[in-house]
Amino acid sequence: MGRGIWAAGIAILVLTGCSPHPVGQEVWTLDNLRRIGDRPATVAGHPRLIRDGGHAAIAFDGAHDSILLKGRPLIGPDQFTIEMLMRPDGGDFEQKILHISETDPETGLDVRPVGTDHDANKRIMFELRTKDGKFYIDVVINSKGGKYVLAADKAWHPTGRWYAVAQTFDGQTYRAYVDGVLEAEMPALSSTVGSEAWNSRDLKSRPH
Repeated sequence: MGRGIWAAGIAILVLTGCSPHPVGQEVWTLDNLRRIGDRPATVAGHPRLIRDGGHAAIAFDGAHDSILLKGRPLIGPDQFTIEMLMRPDGGDFEQKILHISETDPETGLDVRPVGTDHDANKRIMFELRTKDGKFYIDVVINSKGGKYVLAADKAWHPTGRWYAVAQTFDGQTYRAYVDGVLEAEMPALSSTVGSEAWNSRDLKSRPH
């Protein structure tokens, strides 16, 4: 068995205001290394295509592999849901599997959130913590409304199988799920990460 993460797909659903109807949805099917969705892919390290149970996926080593995509999946939404189908197989304790950040095109650096002094990186992230054949999810919003971290360290799961993981923000509460089960939640003020001018996004499997 390999060590790292297998990822098969990601869906990002954006809502606005009090409407229950989505205003935007983006689905990334991870079945090639050239384009993810409608975006050209820039590959770092050596992620590789695999098939598991007849389905295509991409295997990341959990340390150096990544795929970077330019775009704007989340621009100041009032509400959002991010869902992912993935299989963790161990490796480094801290592994980043999705990183959506706002980047200044002139400097290439992450933009500092207005009113957030303790952490310069304005972002939304999906991460894993793995140890002794088990893992839990750790998700982050860092925005002008503050930094919110959900570390579901009371809910460990076995590695080596597929899971559907999700994070949601409904305008008031930030939540994290594994296979539809609520793992952690907390009140949150803002999910705003993107602007019309400065944005990039990464799909990564890389420790801090």
